[in-house]
Parts: sequence; structure tokens; C-alpha cells
Amino acid sequence: IGRGAHACDALPSVYDAMPYGFVEFISDRGPHSLIPVKIAITPVQRASGFQNVCRNDIENVALLFIFDRDVVKRFHMRNVLAPLDIAFFANDGELIGMRNMLPEKDGAVTRTYGIDRPYRFALEAMEGRFKLLLDGSTGVRLKIYR
Repeated sequence: IGRGAHACDALPSVYDAMPYGFVEFISDRGPHSLIPVKIAITPVQRASGFQNVCRNDIENVALLFIFDRDVVKRFHMRNVLAPLDIAFFANDGELIGMRNMLPEKDGAVTRTYGIDRPYRFALEAMEGRFKLLLDGSTGVRLKIYR
């Protein structure tokens, strides 16, 4: 059962326990701003993601999913309270795909999001944040600071 859009007084314990770090996009235009992230490393953390996290928290911190091998997995937006962008990165940090994800209604899962090639990292952020940061850059790579 989702907490609903108005129940934002406490962070979910799985999300709260995720470690903090930073990521940086590096492109043909050079390095971009450091982005604060929560890091989802364990299967439970990756499954929980931004579910039931308040919009204000989503606006301020991105979420980095780290996998121990290359994967082709899909993401859903059940119980996520804000629209997100998701970027997929290869093991060497190369940006290989991006998608926009919209919140589900009534806790249902009607859509899933992903790419059809293996990736090692996925980065979720508030909708529009990547466009603002990258602004047409090419050759984008991800650098992770833990």
C-alpha cells in the first residue's frame, strides 16, 4: 500500500539507509556539476528505489543504481511521487540511453522503462534535470564518487 502524495513526513527506511555519493557527467564540453546521489547497491535497495519518497527529496537528490554485472532490467514508477528521467550507462561510464518515466496511478504498474542493451549503472533524477545539465552535450560519461 502506497503512502500517498500527502504522507511525506518520514523517508522509507530502505531509502534512508542508502549511502550518499556524487556523480559527475563528463562530455565533449568538459565536466559538468557534481550531482548528489543516494546509491542503491543491494537488491532490496534497487527494488525500492524512489518508491514512497517525497517529491522534495526527489528534487534534491538523484538515485544511482549500481549492478555487479551488466544487466537488461526494466524500471517501473509504482508509488513514485514525481516524474523522473532515467539514464543508462555502460560499465565504462558511457551514456547509452535515456528515458522519461511518468508516475503510475493507484499503485498499478502499467508501464516499464528500460533499454534493449546491457548496462551497468542507471541514474534516476527529477524530470528535466539531465536536459538542463547536458544541454546537447555528446560523448557523455559518468564518473562516480563514493
